[in-house]
Amino acid sequence: MRKRSKIDAALQAVQHAAAQGSTATCVKYYTEAAKLWHLKEPARGIEFAEAVVRNGTVLPAEVTAKMILYATKWQNELVPQPEDDVVSGYRRALQLHDGAKGHLFLAQFYDGLYEPMAAASAAAPASMKLHATAKLTHSAEVLVTHAIRHYAKSLVHSAKVSSIALPRAMTLWLEHSALMFAEIGHIPPANRAKVDAGIQELNVLMESYFVAEAPGGHHQSHHNNQAKVSPILTMQALPQLISRLAHAHQGTTASIAKILLSLLSICPQQVLWGLLPVVRSIKQPRRATVAKQQVAQLFQRRGAEESRLVESVSTVFTAFLDICNASPDLFTDPRVRLSQMPFIRKVEKAIATSHCILPITPNISPNWSTLTTAPAGPTFSAFDDAVEVMSSLQKPKRMAVIGSDGVKYPFLCKAKDDPKKDIRMMEIVNRMNLLFQQDPESRKRRYRLRGYVVAALGDDYALIEWVSHQCALRRAVDDTYSVDGTGIRTATVRSLMAKIDGKTLTRMDMFKKHILVDAKPVFHQWFYHKFEDAAKWYQARQRYTVSCALWCAVGHIVGLGDRHGENMLIDTNTGEAMHVDFACMFDKGESLQEPERVRFRLTQNVVDALGVLGVDGGFRSTFETALRTQIQNKSEIMCVLETLLHDPLIEWGDRAKADPRQLFHRVRRRLEGYLDLNARSKEMDPVAQDASHQTSRLIEHATHWDNLSMMYIWWMAWV
Repeated sequence: MRKRSKIDAALQAVQHAAAQGSTATCVKYYTEAAKLWHLKEPARGIEFAEAVVRNGTVLPAEVTAKMILYATKWQNELVPQPEDDVVSGYRRALQLHDGAKGHLFLAQFYDGLYEPMAAASAAAPASMKLHATAKLTHSAEVLVTHAIRHYAKSLVHSAKVSSIALPRAMTLWLEHSALMFAEIGHIPPANRAKVDAGIQELNVLMESYFVAEAPGGHHQSHHNNQAKVSPILTMQALPQLISRLAHAHQGTTASIAKILLSLLSICPQQVLWGLLPVVRSIKQPRRATVAKQQVAQLFQRRGAEESRLVESVSTVFTAFLDICNASPDLFTDPRVRLSQMPFIRKVEKAIATSHCILPITPNISPNWSTLTTAPAGPTFSAFDDAVEVMSSLQKPKRMAVIGSDGVKYPFLCKAKDDPKKDIRMMEIVNRMNLLFQQDPESRKRRYRLRGYVVAALGDDYALIEWVSHQCALRRAVDDTYSVDGTGIRTATVRSLMAKIDGKTLTRMDMFKKHILVDAKPVFHQWFYHKFEDAAKWYQARQRYTVSCALWCAVGHIVGLGDRHGENMLIDTNTGEAMHVDFACMFDKGESLQEPERVRFRLTQNVVDALGVLGVDGGFRSTFETALRTQIQNKSEIMCVLETLLHDPLIEWGDRAKADPRQLFHRVRRRLEGYLDLNARSKEMDPVAQDASHQTSRLIEHATHWDNLSMMYIWWMAWV
């Protein structure tokens, strides 16, 4: 009950249990302290926790340690305390009970001390570089090392902290090593060896925790006999590790390769699905070349069994690439069978015996923190004969694979479209689902974003897990207009646009006096037609409202644009909304020929299906909760997004003026509470706002006709 924020009920329960002589007496103390903190009485909560420890009450060491931990943490949050006092409090708690939370809190404290120092060094002018770098060098020995060590120890103790501790430990290591290596030029030659030795010391520390023993061995390091972090947990960091294979420091790159090699022996298939696209890349940037060299060296160290597996998975990759590249004209005749194609007949036998796992969510994107071994779900058995060529610009092909369990698994084979942003967006979706599980309010309401697997096959090729029973928003609205005989014709819109081009009509008049007169909001009727049973209709509309709000909140943070009616899908069985096509991230929509004006799609028809309260009901409360969850977990979200920054196969081009960090800076500001809705005019918010105020401003901005009327006309702001 306490974990669901039902503090009063939890306290009553433990007090009743204590009166009956139960050991729940121990829990009572922490619950009472937590109640006071949640009631916005932090001083009383701290005082209560300290009094329990001071009074010498006979309690298990774990409970006493927890009281000390939270008293120390809350005191520092209320009024910043001297560094030594905070460290002393956390270490005292760890001496009583060596647990995950104690190590996590101490790591976060060291991390918090380091962050502003690193930022100051990176921003220091040339004249001050020597002094700033000297301070940073010292911090590496003290703060970064301690932070990484305690993050790793927290992971050894519990998988529950992995979503926080693992990405942050990796980021600290990789970012600090890169920063120090970049600053070496500003250090006197006599001190450069010391800096390099400091970087190498961090590499050794990471290897001591994250390079797994050979299969069958214990997770025990020969480095001071310390325990190892489970390699299954470390799999969560696979995208981070692959993205930094071209790290500037050779020693750090070697350490990354060692960690990947150890993961390859534990979860070979999942690692191969991540590494092979790097090997097959034909892009020529220096980072891509270095990354390919590292992966090639990695594969040279594999054993005979791993070699066979690499060949099998490569065969599967080749088959799908051939399907992607096949001319759409080959499949226009419905009598044509995929098994008749020469490129399939050539590899069919090899695929049937490959034992290569299917790139579906349970195999590729499981919740690693709940597993003890690699997922061993369905594998490839054969290709289904039917292929459907889709009508979109790149003519992707929908086909199916028969799994080893006899089930048909549909996929979309897509060419000429870089899938990397889609892959990272799905990682964001998976990470947000984990965060929703940890947040009491989100868990109570069962918040969950619908995702799917996007598996890269090469630079511009992808295999996408097909999600069935989906209908595009535009099609659903158009079908509803057809039923009731309303809506506006494309030809009419074109004639209105001609008047705008001729300066005889304004955008606002076009929408208010012409389009909206004919195209009234009708999307609520679609739910009536699809879900005729009252209970199913209500559940479908609730799922739609919640999922729509969750996607809007996440899209706002990552600057997701191009949310036209084909990129928002509705599940015809459940009413749940889902988004696809994430190429237009990081506010790219603002730099289009007709710049986008809104952060997410909240048009009249999207709002129409939310119910009589519109945006002021479940949508608002869900959006606010999701936004608050993202803000509270900003470091985890930034860790996922920053893998794009370092991905060796991504070329950012001129948009970020050769520095994509500018794009990530805007994301970070949003996670800190700054909306910057007028960023196009270079107007930045001077003050951060809480989630409630942000929600109100964003909804008003997304529904205002001044903004919607200026959107690209075929974004269809009336749908």
